[in-house]
Amino acid sequence: MKVKFLFFFLFICQNVFGQDILDIIQKNQWILVTDNIENKKEINFVNFQKNKIELNAMIWSFLDGGNIEYDYQSADNIQACNGVDFLDLDIDNSFWEFNNSSQIFTLTLKGGYASIDDFFLKAEYLPFFTTDEFGNESFQLKQIKVLIFRDLTKPLR
Repeated sequence: MKVKFLFFFLFICQNVFGQDILDIIQKNQWILVTDNIENKKEINFVNFQKNKIELNAMIWSFLDGGNIEYDYQSADNIQACNGVDFLDLDIDNSFWEFNNSSQIFTLTLKGGYASIDDFFLKAEYLPFFTTDEFGNESFQLKQIKVLIFRDLTKPLR
């Protein structure tokens, strides 16, 4: 019951404050926290801060026109990252869109690990903004519908 109430409360808050979602998303850079995003029902980001960077930190920027930029950074004390498969996105075929009236965030991603040709995903999400235990802003996308998913590593049938 508490979970349903919390979800309902967060949904109402998003509707009331929805006009600020685009401002928050676009004015910040976000560290992707979730691994294997193509298979997850929730994608989590935390607001970029240099002290939050660890090994393999993928930093996203949600730009005007639905474009996505990203970069990888490691903590200053990390010298090399051997044997790690980094998520790589084809930024020419990866986009985001937010429908303010429906409050639906749509991600279209083409990418993979050590390749940009592993998967194609288009899905709808509800965005939620929270803070972690230290008061740092977090951004979560809860998947509501997969529109398209193709595993590009397998031949079409």
